[in-house]
Amino acid sequence: MESMMKTPEKISKRLLPKSSALFACVVAFGVVMIGCSGGGGSSTGGANDDSSMVNSGKFKDSPVEGLFYQTATQSGMTGKDGTFAYMDGEMVAFYVGGLKIGEAEGSSVMTPIDLVTGAVDETNMAVTNICRLLQTLDIDEDPENGITITPDTSDTITVSSMTFMMNFDDFEHQTNMVQMMESLMGVTGFENGRTMVSSEQAQAHMKSTMMNMGNMRDHMMTDEDSNSSGST
Repeated sequence: MESMMKTPEKISKRLLPKSSALFACVVAFGVVMIGCSGGGGSSTGGANDDSSMVNSGKFKDSPVEGLFYQTATQSGMTGKDGTFAYMDGEMVAFYVGGLKIGEAEGSSVMTPIDLVTGAVDETNMAVTNICRLLQTLDIDEDPENGITITPDTSDTITVSSMTFMMNFDDFEHQTNMVQMMESLMGVTGFENGRTMVSSEQAQAHMKSTMMNMGNMRDHMMTDEDSNSSGST
């Protein structure tokens, strides 16, 4: 009778191999799951990862930092070089605070000219007025070193509409513009008010930017031609 009874010690020794195997399986499963989860990114990875399709563009009248931009899939603030993100075929809308200054199909470089239908250069009335606004809002009033619109400036601009296609004098005296400029006097850098950049200044600066962009493209094309001829 005694020989037929199984002591707890005998039972535990008999069950131990199965328990060890089960524990090993659990550990292995956990390792696999940790490996699959990756490390902290939000990308799903694999064939469905569309991150490679996101393009980077730059908005220039000089590079404009601090514009809010929005597409069907992307949004954010333009960076120090005027950088923004978009996907092929998407329209990109640009805002100063709550004020939309225009939109156009995304490309690697965009300017106020792109935002106005039918505009071909800086002399277009609406283009000039958009440039005047951006250059006036530049925190250090020197667009030659880039245009920076600070967060405080953006937060203060609550007007949601403004007419850009109007003569230059009427543009700066329209009600929404006057209200906006008055509200900015509470923002650092604008305490003493701001005089609107003239149409002549705005056009000259935009023209200079376009010429520099053209020279840069010509230089790049010359380099490419030189490299091609050198490799043959």
